[in-house]
Amino acid sequence: MVKNKKFGTKTLKYYQKELPTLGKKIREARKAKHITQSQLAQMIGLSDKSISAIEVGRTEPSITKMQAIASVLGKSLNYFSTDQDRYYLLEKKIDQLIEELLSFRGKI
Repeated sequence: MVKNKKFGTKTLKYYQKELPTLGKKIREARKAKHITQSQLAQMIGLSDKSISAIEVGRTEPSITKMQAIASVLGKSLNYFSTDQDRYYLLEKKIDQLIEELLSFRGKI
């Protein structure tokens, strides 16, 4: 937990909410192509409810369906690789927090 006068108390879970998820990336790519959930679902053989569940993070697609999603959306599988993004953004946020903490050295 990080606590200081300027920023209050924030937990790691707070910062994880800012990170892109697989579902968010699929939604953004789908909307950029002007494709509805129903259209995407029809193109890859899923129901629109399944696409919705994927986009909100209730479920993840199989690798076969993920390849189909990536193909329809014109993206590589690497584009949807969330682990790399999470580690990068988390590392960036940790560096920012360390800088903020160091800036308070001697002020407390």
